[in-house]
This record gives sequence, structure tokens and C-alpha cells, in this order.
Amino acid sequence: MVDNGFVSGSAFNRFTNLDNIEWKIIEYLVKSKSKYANYLWKILKYNTEDCLSKPDLTEAQKRELIYKNNGDAAGYRVFMGPFVDDAYEEQCSLLHIYVYGINPMSHITGKVHICFECIVHNKISNIYGDASEYNDQTNPVELDENGEPVIPYKSRATEMLKDVIATLNGRMVNAVGELQFNESLSPYDASKASLWNGKRFFGHRIIMSTLMSGVSECDNCGY
Repeated sequence: MVDNGFVSGSAFNRFTNLDNIEWKIIEYLVKSKSKYANYLWKILKYNTEDCLSKPDLTEAQKRELIYKNNGDAAGYRVFMGPFVDDAYEEQCSLLHIYVYGINPMSHITGKVHICFECIVHNKISNIYGDASEYNDQTNPVELDENGEPVIPYKSRATEMLKDVIATLNGRMVNAVGELQFNESLSPYDASKASLWNGKRFFGHRIIMSTLMSGVSECDNCGY
């Protein structure tokens, strides 16, 4: 137990919030009003090239994309596990979030590594750039001196990669902790391109980390 700010020698990290991680991150993404979170949801919802110019999703629309049951995954876009379905053929974008591993730094603190799989069917790999005279949040480097778009097309997978990191890096997620994309925190933190399902899907695996310390002296007495 914790006594006057000190941890007794018999206390150990129980990782009591470990099973909250995937859902809490998804909830954070659902609630976020950031530009990049909105872009991420639009990429997941819309399979067309103009997905970034579509209206922002409502909270209800976002929740409809989350896979909460077992069985047929068709129509869903956000999952709490890795992509392992070799029969999946839907031409869409997917986000998979799951605990990748744990590095126990000591008996009271551990680093938890979370994997984000940003997956895109290769038939919908390109999207229009977000530069637009109607978009007041346009990235200024995408317009020339005359206000014309200089990046007419983007990689959908790269946009997803950017959106995940931009939305979550350094963010405090309730019951998870501060997520970091930081090799100084963990050498596992990195992003690598990957292929899935016989090369029909491609994208990026992103590893982010957080510190976790759910300390107690027994396995049923809480913190």
C-alpha cells in the first residue's frame, strides 16, 4: 500500500487499468474536436477521394463505425485487436488499436506499448488534398502564392498516420495516462509500413507508449 508518499516493499504493479486501454483511446478519439481527429473519422467513414471535404461526423456516426460485438466485421472500421481476417475484402480504411506489449521497468512501474494499425485497401489509396478556399483550417503549405492547391492528391494511409500521431501524441487519456510517440520513453516507439491480406491492404503500424503504475499489496485491494 502507499503510505505517506512511500510505496512499501511488498507493493507491486497490478496494471489495473490495462484492460481499459483500447476502449479509452477510442473514446478519446470519438470525443476529440481536433482537426486531425475529424480527418481520421472522415477517412474511416468515406471511401471516396473527396473524403476530407465531407462534413464532420456526429458522435453517433463515429460510434456506428466501432466494432463492439463478435462475428461479422463488415461495415465496421475501428477494432480493439489486430487485423487478422484474410477474407476481408471491403474497399475501405480501418483502424485497429490494441496492447502490443509491456516492459516492466520495476515492480511498481511499467511501460505499456499500444499498436495502431492504419490500414487502407489499395484500390482507394489516394485522396484529394485538404487545401480549399472553403476550409479555414487549411494547411498553408498546400497553397501557392495565388491561393491555388499545390498538393492535389495525398496518400490516404499517410494521412491516417499523421492524424493518429497528431491527435494522440502527448495527450492524457483518462484511465490510460499520457500517450507518447517517443523513443526516449520506449525504443519500441516507431512507425513502419506494412502489408495485409495478400497485399490487398497496406498502411502503417504505429507503436506509442505510456507509463502505468497501479500499485497495491494484494490483487484484490485496489490501488
